[in-house]
Amino acid sequence: PIAEDGYDFAKANRFFDFGSYAGMPRTRAVGNVAIGFMAKASTGYWHLFDPLNGYTAVRTDRLKRLPLDRVRPDYSFECDLLTYLNIIGAKGKDVPVPAVYGEERSGIRLFSAGRKLMWSLWKGFWRRMLWKYLLWSFSPVAIFLFGGLALCLWGVVFGVGVAISTL
Repeated sequence: PIAEDGYDFAKANRFFDFGSYAGMPRTRAVGNVAIGFMAKASTGYWHLFDPLNGYTAVRTDRLKRLPLDRVRPDYSFECDLLTYLNIIGAKGKDVPVPAVYGEERSGIRLFSAGRKLMWSLWKGFWRRMLWKYLLWSFSPVAIFLFGGLALCLWGVVFGVGVAISTL
């Protein structure tokens, strides 16, 4: 897709058809789909189905625009990289690959890595909102998001105040 179709990056997708992830352990498949949804919300790449797959090819000119020293070096790398790519407006495409697993055991510590990933996704979402929609373009997305958050906070404070005054 990069060389032939002009995309800025290509990302492997292990879920391209019903049989492509047959070798993947069931818990891993369910976890990838669930966390993948949160990763899509954080990175903004809703059309990429497997954001947690580390096989990614990126054009050199796009890589030069990224703060690579800030991209996380742990299991959150994939989503962090996608967030930065979205901020610069890079176009990406899925490339089908089969899920191949042998008898080896994963070295990932689920709760520790999961906690770090959730924190990374949270920070990545706000980084993307700040840079892409507020600082670089002042998009209506920022107005609606931050205005909605302010109104929501006001509603909670007002509601608590009313509840307290009626006791």
